Amino acid sequence: MGPCKLAITKPGDECWASLEAPLGTHKDVIFYKGQFYALTAAGVLRICDVNSDHPNMLRDFASPPDDVEGWDTFYLMEMSGELHMVVRILEYDLNKHAPTHHIETAAFEVYKLDFSTRRWEELSSLGDYALFVGNNTSFAVSASKYSQLKGNSIYFTDDDTDVNDEVCDPDIGIFNFEETVEPICKGREMYSFF
Repeated sequence: MGPCKLAITKPGDECWASLEAPLGTHKDVIFYKGQFYALTAAGVLRICDVNSDHPNMLRDFASPPDDVEGWDTFYLMEMSGELHMVVRILEYDLNKHAPTHHIETAAFEVYKLDFSTRRWEELSSLGDYALFVGNNTSFAVSASKYSQLKGNSIYFTDDDTDVNDEVCDPDIGIFNFEETVEPICKGREMYSFF
């Protein structure tokens, strides 16, 4: 997959406007308190200036936490009115005897942005919240409002877009903040690009 570019359009526009940005693939974008924020593949948080005639990336706003690796997957979301970054830590199992690979979620870390210091603070618990993360959108809900959800947990989908029939089962499951991953797998028939 090549570099991901960001583009914006507003009501009344006839086409999309590409955002001019420093080099780097962007992994997630969120509209939060009147601003667009984007996360690079390296975990750098950028603010997007979309209100000018020529929208562009305004500036790097926050560096990633010290222990975040470039091969991790990142998601942005709002929880309790605060901006959070979810880091999905992956394990890669390369099959030396066949052209297949398996990527599996090992753990998650969740950070809240302190806007005054521009630093990410790691959370040790999600409390009552259940987070849902995946390629398209990520969000948080209060688990106490839904009896079938587990609080202090992250529900995740398979983000590997290179899936084919020879790849192992999809990486879908529930991560509990007590450091356990519960796979949710009902066979290949449950996987769909839609």
